[in-house]
Amino acid sequence: MVRVLSGKVDGSTRHIILMGEVHVKDEYADWLGRKILDHFSFRGLENLSVNSSLAKAMLLPARIVRETSVALYSQLHNRPKISTISIAWEDGHPIPPEEDLDAPIINIHLESGASDIVTTAAWNYSLMVKVNLITLPLLLHSKFMRSSKFCSLIKIALLESYLLMEPLCYGLLSLHRGSRKAYLDSGVDLETDHPILFPNQYYLLNYRNRLMSDNIIRALKFHRERKTMLVIVGMAHVTSLEKRLKRDYNFRSTPFSNSQ
Repeated sequence: MVRVLSGKVDGSTRHIILMGEVHVKDEYADWLGRKILDHFSFRGLENLSVNSSLAKAMLLPARIVRETSVALYSQLHNRPKISTISIAWEDGHPIPPEEDLDAPIINIHLESGASDIVTTAAWNYSLMVKVNLITLPLLLHSKFMRSSKFCSLIKIALLESYLLMEPLCYGLLSLHRGSRKAYLDSGVDLETDHPILFPNQYYLLNYRNRLMSDNIIRALKFHRERKTMLVIVGMAHVTSLEKRLKRDYNFRSTPFSNSQ
């Protein structure tokens, strides 16, 4: 998924190539991502990170679960290649939008300045969903659970319903649209379209997309000599970022040309 936007930043016309990707990919998608990177020396990258030691410790379980999930998914779906964002790191770790760097390739950390609390919440919510999706069937079929007067099926369902609501609704909507990829490609905007069905995604995506769109503009203002920025994010971010850049910074959709 690619969107091309143009607009004025400090009186100068600038271009944003907004690229949404699935973070685990096959051989062809990996090759294509590398070819795209070769053509852009100024990049903005989605990149969750935390600064405090406490937040890093709290994220460790979520990181382990995430890496395990990614490994299993890539094996099951024959997608052995990693995110294009990770590949871009090979050319230099992302820097904050207003940090000067004398280098041929500049990677901007689009989530620079994010709250450790929000980042930790985002990762650990993902961990809780995965753990609950795995453990709920086991709990329901457990002899102890069936016999315990403290853990009836109704109580378990109430306890799990909130954590299961978002992934289940997401799955149902995806099936309704044909597939998850088709759903995303059609322009899903979890941040603004479904705040009731996706309460956690609503607040977390709202925060992250606002931060990334603001940092894109900050980077363009600071690096005045760079006329075009390649922005690489997960596909779920693309629609909201496009809306924000058009609404808040007067960017507009434009055909892509080699001169950009």
